[in-house]
Amino acid sequence: MSRRPNTGGDAARRDLRRRFDTARDLERTGDFPAALREYAAIIKQHRDCKDAFQNLGALYTRMSCPNKALSCFKRAVALGEDYLSYFNLGCLYYTKGDFKRAVINLDRSRRLNPDFMLSLELMALSFTRLKNYRAAETSFDEVLRRAPRNQVALTAMAILAFDRRSYDRSLEYLNRIIVIDLGNAKMRAFRARVLARLNRFTESASELKEAKRAGRGFRAFDAFVRSVPVERYTDRFGSLEEKLGAVRAAASDRRDSGSLIALSLCHILSGETDAALDFLVEARRRAAH
Repeated sequence: MSRRPNTGGDAARRDLRRRFDTARDLERTGDFPAALREYAAIIKQHRDCKDAFQNLGALYTRMSCPNKALSCFKRAVALGEDYLSYFNLGCLYYTKGDFKRAVINLDRSRRLNPDFMLSLELMALSFTRLKNYRAAETSFDEVLRRAPRNQVALTAMAILAFDRRSYDRSLEYLNRIIVIDLGNAKMRAFRARVLARLNRFTESASELKEAKRAGRGFRAFDAFVRSVPVERYTDRFGSLEEKLGAVRAAASDRRDSGSLIALSLCHILSGETDAALDFLVEARRRAAH
């Protein structure tokens, strides 16, 4: 985020402010090289201008020059600590994969401005990349204490609980997400997976159907299945409906997981995806027992 310099009432300050406005206008129009030259000229004339280093660092970040951006933000911090410069440093270290330095700088940002939640969120994500899950959970808990509807933190906590096989706890976080975002197909699919781990197979199948209806990807798959002409599956061994009937009869007789999976596939080919999900979940339930 571009910043304007601290200004006074003298001519030099007015000129500095004018040049900052020029540089920011160049950024907005996409003329990054010209904006770089303007900021460089400002720094050459005002070597203690912290705002110029911050803006130049942000510009280098937008231009995918992380090392140059790091240098600028370090210079800004050397001229005076502030939460935004530390946050920018933390972001850059995170993107470079240096998660320890990311945590150090994000923690400094958080301490300088506890209300700036992005620092705490990214610090928690950095802890997960360091596999320090206890610290990650503590940080995400703090995010949720301050912002109970924060979906980044809720999702992370659901995943962390799932990985630790705490499925009931994972389900609690997923329920909170879905209350906030009913149409979140990915979280509904994740919830179906958790329900299956809890042996709640009927609910899992129902949730998969909701995910299918809510998700663009699932709708696209349904459309694809319905677009396949059934006649294509008619050959000298009989039509698809005849084959489906034969498999259904075999599955009814044997009711083993293999037959149920075969029956699920036949329903997929005939476009009956809800029925396919029912048989697939039943097969999984039988395999689990």
